[in-house]
Amino acid sequence: METLDATVGPGFFQKILSVASIGIRPAVTGEKLARYREAFANKEYARIVARLLGDIDLNTRIGVSFLSAQEIGAIIEENCQQGRMIDPDQLETYLADRFGQPALIEISPLIPPFGTAELGRFKSSLKFSEFMKDETLETFVRCTLHELMHILLAAHRHPLKESEIAVELAILAQGYGDIYQSGSRLRSGKTIGYLNDLQFAVAHESFKILLAEQEEVI
Repeated sequence: METLDATVGPGFFQKILSVASIGIRPAVTGEKLARYREAFANKEYARIVARLLGDIDLNTRIGVSFLSAQEIGAIIEENCQQGRMIDPDQLETYLADRFGQPALIEISPLIPPFGTAELGRFKSSLKFSEFMKDETLETFVRCTLHELMHILLAAHRHPLKESEIAVELAILAQGYGDIYQSGSRLRSGKTIGYLNDLQFAVAHESFKILLAEQEEVI
């Protein structure tokens, strides 16, 4: 008899429902993808971030910069040591991969609540590793969304805001499941992300079902 993969047990479905509570969106349109692609081709990385913020209705300010892998790694190591926005379950992974991380977001613990004028004036710092300029658009968008979901969950005061699994689920809930899947591998061959293939498939389908139920109610 087949057994259910432990990674998609009741706890995983609880995370899906919990993340869904902050909103589910339809799959991103080809028109939006075309705008991202145009900006990426012109190396307008801050413009992509701004468009993504608008498309997920996250009204806040983001400073964008690029650092070397060594600089990114040093910041991650310091953040781990200080316990800043770190998922305890992923601490060892952070440290082991700190020099290969695509990006990181630095958010003040004093981030204002979602939907407030204060959040619109609030500024976080998004730092990319230099190698991200040579990745595909899909990988760049996926990595950017991961960091933006940290802000979204933190601003919502979500109980799972420090869970990397919840952050990944939020990307799918916002309609970026296809990009999440197509942007899952760096040019180096390294696979990125915290959801395994089964978790992705289950979550992607679950959000589609939840969205359909939501639209029926409306």
